[in-house]
Formats: sequence, C-alpha cells, structure tokens
Amino acid sequence: MRSLVANFLLSLSLVMAGCSESAKTEPTEGELILYDDELFPEENSRHLLDHTTIIAGDAVRLSEPAKVIVTYEIWQNGEIVQSYSSFSSSSTDKIIAFSVRPSINQAERLTLTVSTNNGSASHDLPKPASEYNSTTYGTIFMSETPLLPDQKQAVWSMVSTDEAETSLSEKGVKAAKWGLIIYVERDESK
Repeated sequence: MRSLVANFLLSLSLVMAGCSESAKTEPTEGELILYDDELFPEENSRHLLDHTTIIAGDAVRLSEPAKVIVTYEIWQNGEIVQSYSSFSSSSTDKIIAFSVRPSINQAERLTLTVSTNNGSASHDLPKPASEYNSTTYGTIFMSETPLLPDQKQAVWSMVSTDEAETSLSEKGVKAAKWGLIIYVERDESK
C-alpha cells in the first residue's frame, strides 16, 4: 500500500511539475536542453512530502518532449558496485522525476523510483552502511545544459559518508564511501 501511495504522490508531482513555469532560454531547433525542476514544485504540494517515506528526490525537465534513457550507478569507495538502465521511454517525455526511499520489503535496501510523464520503474539499491552519518543529495548539472546525442548527462546524486566535506560532483560521488549517480541521455533508437 505504501508503494502505491508513494507512486501516486510521485505521479502527482510530475503533473504539477509540468505546469510550473520558469525563465529559460529557448533552444535552437533540434537542440534538447535540461532544466532543473523540483519533485514538488508548488508550495501547496510540498506538505505531501511529509506523508511519504522519501529520503531524497528531485526532477529535471526537458525543453521539449523526447525519448530518454535514465541510468544509474552505485559507487562504494571508488568502485562501481551496480549499474543499471533504469528507464527507457517508449514515447516522448518532458519531466523525469526520481526519489529514493527505504525499501518496504528489505530493511537493508533502498528503493529508487524513476518516473516520467508516461510511466515509472522502481529498483532495489544497496543501503549505505549505518556508520555513515552524513547523507547529502542534489542536482549535479547546471540548469539549461544541452543534452547532446550519444552523451549521457549526470543530473542528480546522493552521497553517504562519515566525512565532514562531501562533493556532489560526478567525480566526488565516485570517490565517496557510498554514492548514487543518475544519468539522462537521449534515446536515438527508432
């Protein structure tokens, strides 16, 4: 039941994110631009976050609907321990949202949910060790970044560590005690 509620709230936030407006530069024809967005963009919807078990989450918006592939990597102490293609859209999407929450079925796991305008996928992740007393997360790209063909763009990361200083950069996540990186790329397949 919790999973259904979390997926409903995530889908609801996607609909609201699609309605939010912000100042942006217009892309040239054929150019796809990534914009930073929020999981719950409307002030009156942020209270919904209190009713979920979401640890962290965010969203990105594309300048125009496009087919995308979302992948993620889990890093521990400088080594990749899990890499997976989380979501490949079968139609065009404009909003991509992601959240991390405790797993309902396994105490030592997390659940990553990736949602677009047209669907969602959930994946089990290894949970960071309990001795890591600091968890940081956030966007790791500059808003209005071009999404080039045949290139994946790191868009969001989460780091757990016992160190005072952490970096959410792609390089920093890969060197952390535990890190998650989410990538978005264009799906050029026909």
